[in-house]
Amino acid sequence: MCNPVAIGIAGLAVSAGGSLMQGAMAQSAANDQAAAVKQQKAHEKALYATQEIRTRAEFDAAIAEQAAQITAAGFQADSPSAIALARAAATEKIFEAQSVRSFGQAKAAELTATERSLRAQGREAMFNGVANAAGAVINAAPTIWPGLFT
Repeated sequence: MCNPVAIGIAGLAVSAGGSLMQGAMAQSAANDQAAAVKQQKAHEKALYATQEIRTRAEFDAAIAEQAAQITAAGFQADSPSAIALARAAATEKIFEAQSVRSFGQAKAAELTATERSLRAQGREAMFNGVANAAGAVINAAPTIWPGLFT
C-alpha cells in the first residue's frame, strides 16, 4: 500500500518543480525574444546608416547636376545666385541626412525599450515561478507534515 505522506511529497515535488520549470521556460523565451530584438536593432542601425549615406550621395549628385546646369546656362559658378542655390541645397542635404539619422536613433531607442521590457517580463516570470513553488510548499506543508506549524 502506498504511503500517503510519500504521495503528498511526490505531488508537492511535481507541483513546485512544475512552477519553477514554467518560470524558467518563460524567462528563457523572454530572453530569446529580447536577443532577437537586440539583433533587429543592430540591423536597423546599419540600415539607417546606409540610408543616410545614400541620402547624402543623392544630394551630392543633385548639387553637382545643378552646378553643371548653371554653368551650361552661362552663369558663373561663383555668382551670388549660384552660391545661394548651392548653400540651399547643402542645407537641405544636411537636414535630410539628420532626419534619417534621428529616425534611426528613435527606432533604436524604441527597440531598446522593447528589449528591456522583455527581459523584465522574463525576470517577473521567473520570480512568479519561484513564488508559486514556495506557495505550493507552504500550502502542502500542514498536510504532509502535520503539526509543523503548531
